Amino acid sequence: MSKHLEHSVAIITGASSGIGQATAKRLAASGARVVLVARRANRLEVLAEEIRDGGGAAKVIAADITRAAEASGVIAQTIAEFGRLDTRVHCHTRLTILSHVHFEGADEWLRLAEIRLRRVMS
Repeated sequence: MSKHLEHSVAIITGASSGIGQATAKRLAASGARVVLVARRANRLEVLAEEIRDGGGAAKVIAADITRAAEASGVIAQTIAEFGRLDTRVHCHTRLTILSHVHFEGADEWLRLAEIRLRRVMS
């Protein structure tokens, strides 16, 4: 695979499984240094080891980005370690608003919309 993202830095939230995990692998294979973010540190560590074994660079940050302070901390830690941030990819299930609208109502939808629009963009 081409290393067209070499030296770039990407944060991937929801990286412990599914689309987030696949995205992290693809970005790392393309040369990006990836910051793996999710609440389940053990799964992130397994993924980070796989990426490193393949010659990539990966940092693990266990965080719940639905909490503003933790979301800001992820960005601060990334910049402190790598000196830059080029890309953010958000793949966490709590921000899949449609899956919650039917079951939890408008208040929950508004809370999740705020997280999506404010906290992940900070």
